[in-house]
Amino acid sequence: YDTLTGLPSRDAFMEDLQGAIERAQEGHSSIALMVCGIDDFKSVNEQCGFRTGDTILQTVASRLTANLSSDRFNVARLGSDQFVIVEKHLRDGFQAAETAEKVLATIGSPINSGNHRISMTATLGISLFPSDADQADRLLQRAEQTIALAKQAGHNHFQFYVASIDKEIRERKQMEKDLAQALANHEFHLVYQPQINLETRRVIGAEALLRWEHPEHGMIPPDLFIPVAEANGSIVEIGQWVLDQACWQAARWASEGTHLRIAVNLSAVQLRQESIVDDILNTLKRHNIPAGRLELEVTENVLIDDFSRAISILCRLKALGVRIALDDFGTGYSSMSYLHSFPFDKIKIDRAFVGDLEDNRHSMAIVRAVIDLGHSLNVPILAE
Repeated sequence: YDTLTGLPSRDAFMEDLQGAIERAQEGHSSIALMVCGIDDFKSVNEQCGFRTGDTILQTVASRLTANLSSDRFNVARLGSDQFVIVEKHLRDGFQAAETAEKVLATIGSPINSGNHRISMTATLGISLFPSDADQADRLLQRAEQTIALAKQAGHNHFQFYVASIDKEIRERKQMEKDLAQALANHEFHLVYQPQINLETRRVIGAEALLRWEHPEHGMIPPDLFIPVAEANGSIVEIGQWVLDQACWQAARWASEGTHLRIAVNLSAVQLRQESIVDDILNTLKRHNIPAGRLELEVTENVLIDDFSRAISILCRLKALGVRIALDDFGTGYSSMSYLHSFPFDKIKIDRAFVGDLEDNRHSMAIVRAVIDLGHSLNVPILAE
């Protein structure tokens, strides 16, 4: 162990890293290795003295161990002003970026040492197992190479070993920041896709679809920004805005004599909110929309997250008159079990099966089977 900080030394850390890599290989999981260097540490030593420098190193060590749980993280001191962090059971590079931001914030809080109150920053170099290297020494070497490059570019930031991954994550983090302002800046709007009865050729409903017009980048595709909003939780506020706007539009159409059912997508994150049922009912009441005129579309991943809770909430909404549609049917893993467990009011066939219907015998067979299934269950089928 390092005598100053009490953290594992470089040699002990390398043994721990090798063990973590072997366990990750067995479990087919990923690891992030972050080398963390305190910015301008040499100047602090020269200006404030070595005792203050030692206090800073001890404080950083204690903050890292206090804020990073030992079951998922290993923390060690490499030497001088450099620490190393291993994040195990990594979901993806974005999770590593979130950890890196947490580390920067942890180190960024001012440190008191005697008469000095010092504000520190740090720079991180990040390598990923197995994509960047599959051996302990190589993985560390690549993180050390990356921090050297990162320090040349500035302070108080992180950088990934592979440039393309670094760019992708940087763009994702920027999108998160832009997304946080989009609602307040009135950058969202809804478009409405008609739902048509093929027998009567009449429009019987409309699905509200969210669009984001970025002030610099123009229209951002929903399949890019919706997953980001779900990951950082902003989908809750955005989803409530969508529901409110859709109900306002439905009320406006009704006042003009067109009583259409309005369909709105409901994400798994929204469904986890304790107040979701009340929020939906209050919105309907505020716009004087009957519950039966609202249709909530859920995908299988909504049910996968917490099946019993999801079904319980959907049953409450259904009992109050709200209609529930199963979206993207046929693209998940357990569609039949969900149909067995919950009486959906509508099944939507994913457009992957509908788009090439005229030319693909397999798609035709699948669509025909779903239609027959819907008839048997007495559930209408909607083809995207």
